[in-house]
Amino acid sequence: MDGIIKKFFDDKGFGFIKTDKEEIFFHVSELAESVTLAEGMKVSFEVGKGDRGTFAKNIRVVAD
Repeated sequence: MDGIIKKFFDDKGFGFIKTDKEEIFFHVSELAESVTLAEGMKVSFEVGKGDRGTFAKNIRVVAD
């Protein structure tokens, strides 16, 4: 799935990815590689399901 980093709280280590249909929670521990994230970055990811709902996992930054 593809999306854009809509909100990122660096001090807390989490944020939200905006897709065409929804906003999905993510935590920096789900990044596939060590990168510095910023709002507006394009990413690809997989969707996981947990006790608190859906979340993004295996997140990768997509080059423009």
